[in-house]
Amino acid sequence: HGATLLQATMEDLRGGGIYAASPSASIRNCVISGNAARFDGGGAAGGSFEDCVFAGNRAYTGGGVYGLYPDLSTLNRCVLRDNRADLDGGGANYAILNNSLLHDNVAGRFGGGAAASSMTNSTVTANAAGLQYGGLYGQATFAGVRNSIIAANTAPATPDLSTAEIF
Repeated sequence: HGATLLQATMEDLRGGGIYAASPSASIRNCVISGNAARFDGGGAAGGSFEDCVFAGNRAYTGGGVYGLYPDLSTLNRCVLRDNRADLDGGGANYAILNNSLLHDNVAGRFGGGAAASSMTNSTVTANAAGLQYGGLYGQATFAGVRNSIIAANTAPATPDLSTAEIF
């Protein structure tokens, strides 16, 4: 609780800053910044997060956070900004986002803000993707958007949102 994790690199593994193999692992009040993973989860892979900031992390997919499918990472009241993914999910991939802000994240392909994720009461803005869905790339199995703002994101095609259930 209340830690700052800076500039760790896991070149051959998941979770540049944090690797939480158990879905019940809970991390609160942390700043996870400047970390990298060669594959998934530059800031973190797995776990649940509350009142955390993910900033300036990078990975192949899930630049900020990557949920260890089939157990999605849950983020409550978190900020994901300035994270990068070479493929999908600049801010998050395989995550459940509640009352969170995703801003200025970038993905090389889909979901600059998030990919394969659902969200409630969250804001996704000023994110970018190299091909489509600068805001949220929602695969049908995961995507559900409830009472959230997804706007002012950029991509060559479909800048804000892919097919998702909107409530």
